[in-house]
Amino acid sequence: MAHEGTFLYLSQADVAAAGVPMARIVDAVELSLKEKALGRTKMPPKHWIDLDEHRFFSAMSSAVQASGGAVCKWQSGFSANGARGLPYITGLLIFSDIETGQPLALMDSTWITAQRTAAATAVAARHLAAPESRVLAMLGCGLQGRTHVVALRHLFPTFTTVRAFDLVAANAERYASEMERRHGIQVTCCPDAKTALEGADIIVSSGPIEPNAPRALRLDGVKPGALIVTIDYDSYWHPSALAAADGFYTDDVGQMLHLKEYGYFLHVPPVTAEIGEVVAGLKPGRRRPGDILMSMNMGVSVEDVATARLVYDAARGQGRGVRLPL
Repeated sequence: MAHEGTFLYLSQADVAAAGVPMARIVDAVELSLKEKALGRTKMPPKHWIDLDEHRFFSAMSSAVQASGGAVCKWQSGFSANGARGLPYITGLLIFSDIETGQPLALMDSTWITAQRTAAATAVAARHLAAPESRVLAMLGCGLQGRTHVVALRHLFPTFTTVRAFDLVAANAERYASEMERRHGIQVTCCPDAKTALEGADIIVSSGPIEPNAPRALRLDGVKPGALIVTIDYDSYWHPSALAAADGFYTDDVGQMLHLKEYGYFLHVPPVTAEIGEVVAGLKPGRRRPGDILMSMNMGVSVEDVATARLVYDAARGQGRGVRLPL
């Protein structure tokens, strides 16, 4: 029950300590994408402010009836933050009740963004990847590299190997040690991105989002039947790779078109389907075992609603956070 005239403040520590398991986030994100495909959500395009090619702010909002909530998330992406000991992505999220419009919570969004992004990749993999997938190529060994192992191992217990690459070799080495210790899997540090792709069943690229990035990765060395998921827009994949994929998917066509004015997605091919349309059975997923499929997951606000709902309910039930007056 809402407390009239107040809202719950949840710090980053509160959000993480709520302990919402990845399995529940994956299912909630999948439902939110399905609801979007069925026209039962409201989600305008991202509001985007690019200070320069290395720094951006964005605002994302949506309402999802099935989750009983609406959110507005304000976040930033600063690629130099790693050298400062800070996360690349940071922000705050307002979670409001969909029936009364009352703000229920203000919460740190760093944990939410990390979890729901990996969960959305898992949803794409559930419907597009080969069921026997065993090898993950992780391009970028930061927070997303860690959450993606958790999300994908939830759906693919057959995963035994990660082929890791990071622009900073020491990051990949720390990542390998941590993932092997935590998850009991083999992690191979690769000298370059192309080497990491070789033999992988699922490939995830998670570098900084920058409009003037090299866009150098091609499909050379990508095995037949692989799924490529990009969470860094089209920043690192050559236009020829996009065109050569046997199926091209995304989480939201409208946002992809909207972001063209900021220098992204200028050479994308026609979209086969949105992931939510595949989940809802409205459009096809994988049709042939040997197809190389690509899904450009931009990260959409309906995923934030689904995850924030779980966090809010768990934190409130556990008595976490600080209640403040409106």
